[in-house]
Amino acid sequence: AERSTAALIQGQRDLFGAHTYGRVDKPGTFHTLWTGDHTEIEA
Repeated sequence: AERSTAALIQGQRDLFGAHTYGRVDKPGTFHTLWTGDHTEIEA
C-alpha cells in the first residue's frame, strides 16, 4: 500500500506542477520534459 500511495502522490504532483520525482527502480531525483520529447533527466 505504501508504494501505491507514493505513486498516487507523485502522479498528482506531476499533474499539478511538480518538477521532480523519485523512482522505485533507481536512486535519485528525476524530471521529465513533458512538453518536449519526454526525455527523462536526473535533477
